[in-house]
Amino acid sequence: MRWIVRYFSRRSIRTNLLLSVGLLILMPLCVSLVALGIYLRENTIRNTISTNQMLTVQVADAIDNTIYEVNYVTSMLMVDSSMLENMRNVNEREEYTNYRARRDISQRIVETESSILNAVEGKIVILSANGYLLASNNLGKSPTDFEGEEWYNEVLRNGRSTTWNRQIEGIFQVALYPEPGRDRFALYCGRAIQGYNGEFLGMICIRLSGGRIWKNYVDMLQTNGVPSEGKGFYILDEKRQIQAVNNQQDAMLADSAFDALSIWDCGAGEIRQGMLDRSVYIATRRSNSPNLYIFVEEQDSFFHDSALITKNIVAIIVLIAVLTISMLIVLSKAISNPLRRFITSVRQSENGLVEIKEEGAFFREMKELVASYNDAGYRIIGLIERVKQESSLRERAHYEVLISQISPHFIFNTVNTVKWMVKENHSRETVLRALESLGEILSSVYSNQSDMTTIGSEIKLLQAYVTIMKIRFEYPFLYSLLIPVELYEYEIPIFTLQPLVENAILHGIRPQGQGQIILSATETADTITISVYNSGESPDAEWIREIFRDHPNRKNKLTGIGLYNINARLQILYGEQYGLSVDHARVTGFEINVNIPKRRVEESND
Repeated sequence: MRWIVRYFSRRSIRTNLLLSVGLLILMPLCVSLVALGIYLRENTIRNTISTNQMLTVQVADAIDNTIYEVNYVTSMLMVDSSMLENMRNVNEREEYTNYRARRDISQRIVETESSILNAVEGKIVILSANGYLLASNNLGKSPTDFEGEEWYNEVLRNGRSTTWNRQIEGIFQVALYPEPGRDRFALYCGRAIQGYNGEFLGMICIRLSGGRIWKNYVDMLQTNGVPSEGKGFYILDEKRQIQAVNNQQDAMLADSAFDALSIWDCGAGEIRQGMLDRSVYIATRRSNSPNLYIFVEEQDSFFHDSALITKNIVAIIVLIAVLTISMLIVLSKAISNPLRRFITSVRQSENGLVEIKEEGAFFREMKELVASYNDAGYRIIGLIERVKQESSLRERAHYEVLISQISPHFIFNTVNTVKWMVKENHSRETVLRALESLGEILSSVYSNQSDMTTIGSEIKLLQAYVTIMKIRFEYPFLYSLLIPVELYEYEIPIFTLQPLVENAILHGIRPQGQGQIILSATETADTITISVYNSGESPDAEWIREIFRDHPNRKNKLTGIGLYNINARLQILYGEQYGLSVDHARVTGFEINVNIPKRRVEESND
């Protein structure tokens, strides 16, 4: 070990870099790239198979669930006593009874299609034993005799069991339900309708829309970003005939293409995969139908990602390695030592700002970097101190201005109220009650040596103010307090709620001549929201935005100044996430919310 250290210590940086990179990086990297390529290829193939198996199962389950819903709907129709009675009446010769039964069955089909089958976009056609073709828009005799067709006899043989047959499409063509497009086919099934004694009354045929069947499959391809070219999804019945297909391959496979595959004994829930000519297939069978679901993709498309990913990763790693080694050879000796000393000096400083003395720097840019760093450091230190002082002074001055505006505004309005009552010759008891309320307000103003109070004290002050306003306004208005008592001990800036109630009285209640003001509160773990609601008309939205955005210096709009100041005051004290907010969702009335942090008075003082 020592001789290796001695050998490298005698060599230059360039030689050490070349030897170190060659022995410690390039050689292990080459070996790692080979192993990584093998690993990535195998892992990508496994992931591709696993992804496509999952896709096949999900699509098959979605289609199988749709089939289950259809079986459930048809079973409910086939055992319904009123449906069976109507089917018997359809087969009778009495014209009125026959017509009424056909009309009731058609209405039942409309209700079923628009409710239960609407989710699966299913259509129903019922063919009675005497040849009537009943659908949502058809009550007449079928122009085509289906009794000699293969599918008709197969449905008769299977009775109430579901029969899947592509030829059932013909009855829907007659009933004016053509399936648009030929690249995405629908699923067709039929069941015999039998009475309780086994007599044949007709058959019910269902068509499941191709768009609904394949929607889950197409959505999954798009969501996963998987190209759809070269892929196909087939549904085969027990007779090994294709019932439906979503095909994106160059040519659709024929029924016989699947005959030789060892998939026909596949059990419910089982997954099988293998090769089909130059394609890969994944097959599964689900529990609600005997159909076999087969996903097919061309071999080149199926394994394309694994080869492409491996090739790209190897190329990127090699390119990065070559560029890194080249840059190290050219730049290491010139910049490593000055940078190392620079970084060491910065790390040893307490706050990351320190004067760097660099001597012998090879590059002009390195010298400029050191000079610029030192100059920037001096300016940053000075700016930080200046910003701290200016911010502190500005915030305090702004807060004091807001406090000085709110208190005189409130007291001025209250004194004017008492003055007005004296001029109007109110009764002595009324004036005394107003003066007592005013005394409580003035006592609260001048006895509070802090800008903070409790919610309980603020409510007491507010009750005195409301008493004065009720005396002043002879028309009635209701004042309801719904704030929980347990919130009374939490802090709130003084004179926060009064301007809001004043706004509710002057701009909400007074124009209407009557109304109601409701004060309520809610709490979370760290926030209290107090709501002031009045039943008057909601103010214009632009006016609300204006008073929150500007500071209008207009004495005739005292409420506007109050709302602006309260919002600014709360944000200065607590941060921009707190303050006033308006409930725009209310259709009638106007509600404004006060959002403050949940703090007890003793916690705030601490």
